[in-house]
Amino acid sequence: GNVAKFRINAGMQTTSWTNVAIFLAGGTIAAIHIGKVPTALAIIQLEFEMNLILAGLFFSIFSLIGVFLGVSAGSIFTKVASSKIIFSAFAILAICDVAGARTDDLFVLFLSRIFEGLCFVAIAVTFPTYITFVTNARDRPLALSIWSLFIPIGFAISLTTSSVLLSNGIWRDMWTLCAILSCLYLVIAYIFIPKNTHKTLSNKNPLNIIRSVISDLNLLKLSMIFTFYAFQWITIIAWFPSFLVENFNLNLQNAAIFTSLAVIVNIPGNLLGGRLNQLNYKPKRILMFATLAMFVSTCGIFFSTFGPIFAVFSALSFSFFAGLVPSTLFANVPVFSPSREHLGAANGLLFQGSAFGQLIGSPVVASFIFFGGGNWTYAGAPLLICASAQLYLSNKLASKT
Repeated sequence: GNVAKFRINAGMQTTSWTNVAIFLAGGTIAAIHIGKVPTALAIIQLEFEMNLILAGLFFSIFSLIGVFLGVSAGSIFTKVASSKIIFSAFAILAICDVAGARTDDLFVLFLSRIFEGLCFVAIAVTFPTYITFVTNARDRPLALSIWSLFIPIGFAISLTTSSVLLSNGIWRDMWTLCAILSCLYLVIAYIFIPKNTHKTLSNKNPLNIIRSVISDLNLLKLSMIFTFYAFQWITIIAWFPSFLVENFNLNLQNAAIFTSLAVIVNIPGNLLGGRLNQLNYKPKRILMFATLAMFVSTCGIFFSTFGPIFAVFSALSFSFFAGLVPSTLFANVPVFSPSREHLGAANGLLFQGSAFGQLIGSPVVASFIFFGGGNWTYAGAPLLICASAQLYLSNKLASKT
């Protein structure tokens, strides 16, 4: 494969870790906004008398927006000064949180969720691009893998916080908490993040940029690998509590604790991935190793007869090794991106891949379980198919030049 010889050296000479940390904090707050819904969904569904289809839609609005807007958002938003994007996104998030926490109207709740989704997409596609601009070439893989922690950290925080709040039956407090976090972030970003930096000074037509990004085979492979990864990871995390409750008669509280643990072990996995990328291991090698480990662990969860402890151990192993994947994908966007101006769209394409995997994962696995007459072994089939596709694509990935 002819990988562009281009290296994005135009970043800083010294890496600003403060900025990396602040961008990670922003991403995490955005991810808490996704994670606040799953745990509260049952209560909200009752309170607003949603049918199953509406509840499903409410749950997956974020992914839907990501699937349709990833690349275009990436190419357009990175032309705007970062301070404007950050200010608008978090201000709108705070307004939506307050609206959601106060409303009794289903339409308002949905509308606020749609705007939250738009803000989330804006943050998820621009922040990794900004991180590329405030890091030097040596630290970049590590910095980008630290960025990839925003989902597991955000999920872990929202899972634990909302399970505490929901034990009192109050979902609206979670929304208020998100509003406070968004406002706090506005202040921190205003103090620490330099104005008007991180803008791609490009007069290229966004359409041309989008065209060259979606026709770049390596970037497409990264995005598709993210689809298969997100399909497996999000689905296992989402279904694991019900799986433990139904198969091993655990109570929901314990099942939730084990699931939070599975989310948390994804974090050291991501960091290990970042370190391996920084040490210049081939992305193909890291991805193939991680995928094989995910494959074996999925078998351990759904096909073993060793009881709940083994299933939980397999889920922890799955999530840990899975962490090598997103950190490697994020770290390699700058490597495969044709130029600095293409970074926004390239990160958008990656995000689009992950959103698509999140969107289809749960319904596909649910229908397999349903057609299997409620037998959880059937859940393993689509997950193993995804792992196999991921292995195939990882093997086809070009090596760094």
